[in-house]
Amino acid sequence: MTPGSLALLTTGLGRGGAETQLVRVALGMRDRGWRVSVTSLLRPGPMAEPLERGGVPVASSLLPSVRPLAIARAALGLRRVRPDVLCAFMYHATLAATAAAPFVGRPAVVSSMRSPAFGRRGRDDVVASLARSQRIDAVVSNSQLAARGLDRKLPESMLHVIGNGLDFDEWSPDGSAAHRVRASLGAEPGERLFLAVGNWRWEKDYPTLLEAFRRLRGAEERPSRLLIAGRGEPDERSARLLAQLGASVVVLGARDDVRDLMRAADVFVLSSCSEGLPNVVLEAAATGTPVVATDVGGVREIVDASGSHVVPPEDPERLAAAMAKTLSAADDQLQRMGTAARERARARFELEQVLDTWDALFRELASRAHGDALPAATAWSRR
Repeated sequence: MTPGSLALLTTGLGRGGAETQLVRVALGMRDRGWRVSVTSLLRPGPMAEPLERGGVPVASSLLPSVRPLAIARAALGLRRVRPDVLCAFMYHATLAATAAAPFVGRPAVVSSMRSPAFGRRGRDDVVASLARSQRIDAVVSNSQLAARGLDRKLPESMLHVIGNGLDFDEWSPDGSAAHRVRASLGAEPGERLFLAVGNWRWEKDYPTLLEAFRRLRGAEERPSRLLIAGRGEPDERSARLLAQLGASVVVLGARDDVRDLMRAADVFVLSSCSEGLPNVVLEAAATGTPVVATDVGGVREIVDASGSHVVPPEDPERLAAAMAKTLSAADDQLQRMGTAARERARARFELEQVLDTWDALFRELASRAHGDALPAATAWSRR
């Protein structure tokens, strides 16, 4: 079947994991022959730029918050597009898609679920109810863990797991970039750099990371610093810990060179208490950087014990102990860990492989919507 029209509907186009994956899916489906458009319920954000640069039209309600008027404007735009498949990224976009679908030609509706329960308790129940009432044709989760809670609520044929995709060649290790960034940070020979990337939000649980690093500083055998890159301001507890830790923690703010920061770091650290399939762990693994992470979301689907240390969330003592192991490890041991993490992640999350899976699912749903014969085989799998 020749690809038709695919509309991606998102709550917003800010910088985030869901938005990053939406851009990759949009551009990948464009390359596979789909007529792709993107609609945002909120005013355009920075992720609109790579879409427009890639030839994917972007529409927006131009509103600062999700309101009925935003959904109405989105529906009017989608009615002009009349998509064969309407795929919603994030919770409010899913609600908007089900409301708009009857007025835009009744496309196949897909809800893309990027974290357990869409980040809030009870939201998965709402989506499951919409799916059971046939207002949603498929729910796609980006991790086995995020899908697990829906197993009992949805027909098996409706639930699919498609992981996040990444171009591993673009994120390959680069010694010259690493040297340049380390020099710009004033890293001393033998100094270990820990890196965390993520906005200052509750789910990133930076207080646990800072407390773990405080404990590590009391027993470290070699010099180390913690770098934190992300937008926002530290919460009150984090601010107190930052004051205690002084120059040993560098708050970098928002950065456009995260890829090179990961290449320069000796260890990447994720301290989150809630995640879906964290892009930052995938990206760190792709750069060959060893990972210390909390056991949340799909972390174990990306890395395993050969290339990482995975510890319980909200446990600074266990996190500090894992970080201490990387401090005592020899350089060649860290390099082997990073190589193992990269190889495991690439086998499952290489971008072209992930995009082929999305393409096969979209084609099947479009053929169902038109009553066409299904393709002889599909590349996607529910598990």
